[in-house]
Amino acid sequence: MSEWEQAIKYFLTYLPQRINHWIVVFDRRYHANIVTHLQSALANSSYLNLEVVDNSAIRKAEEPNRENEEVGAIIFNMHYHELCNTPMFRLPLSHEALFGFICWPQHRVKSCIDVSDSHFCDLFSDPPSEVRNACWKLREQVATCDTLSYSIRKGEADALTIGCKGSQWVVFSGFEFDQYADYVLPTGEIACMPEYVDGNIVLDGWIIGTVPFGLKYGRIRRGELELRFQKGKVVNVNGSNRNLCRDLESVFDLMPGVQVVTEVGIGQSKAVARLATKQRLGYHWHEPHYGLHLGLGAELSDLQDPDERTTGAHLDIVFSSGHLSGYNFGDLLNW
Repeated sequence: MSEWEQAIKYFLTYLPQRINHWIVVFDRRYHANIVTHLQSALANSSYLNLEVVDNSAIRKAEEPNRENEEVGAIIFNMHYHELCNTPMFRLPLSHEALFGFICWPQHRVKSCIDVSDSHFCDLFSDPPSEVRNACWKLREQVATCDTLSYSIRKGEADALTIGCKGSQWVVFSGFEFDQYADYVLPTGEIACMPEYVDGNIVLDGWIIGTVPFGLKYGRIRRGELELRFQKGKVVNVNGSNRNLCRDLESVFDLMPGVQVVTEVGIGQSKAVARLATKQRLGYHWHEPHYGLHLGLGAELSDLQDPDERTTGAHLDIVFSSGHLSGYNFGDLLNW
């Protein structure tokens, strides 16, 4: 079996069998090979090429099928390409009709953001069942831990203490769509809203999200950014990369809600971790990277009414390596 055949096989595993027809939205400039292989493997499907279609064509495909439980949508969207051509803090409107698909019931939608032809085979190189089992096993472990501790290396002075007593841990494995908003691929993580996060940490990793730090700065090396957390909030920004520090402080000034830690996530995707080492930029798909990430800003939609969110912006701080342990439990992860 070729690399592409294997990746397509694993990708199709995430598609609910109850769907009889899939509408595939893509951009041929970035997804030509993906679509070619999907057309061969996905019998009942139709295709919308964002390079040539407009909003009226998207609505013509979306609106008649909105209530049809036998029709689903697979959306390949190059979010960072749009950000390159859009002023910061404004959403691109060239294909705003795509929001119609996002409002479909989540079990009928799969969304792949920033997954191009060059990423696809790497991102879908792990058996989905193994990723799902790892997520549920980890959830059982952390459910017994009231407090987690993170450091880049075991025993280092710079560390974060994460309080999660009473927190509800949610599994995102690509198969939990009956319970959670689990329609984004690639996936593989568990997450909760923490009680608090305290401590100092020097970042070695990425910042991704609705403000394009991953696009502008890519991999953030140790020493470039240091963050101090107090009671679940970023209270100090420092580091050798002064432009990065100023940009992050500007976001906090404009949107104070982004200073608050609203998510603690533990990724289980080794495929994402392997690909991340080859990439200069930070992409949306970095989030389920094997290990810890912290979400700032907009709360988890599963645990917070979207209309009651303190901010619409969300940033994920993804740690490329580290040591995670649980109080009275011991080592959880080393990566």
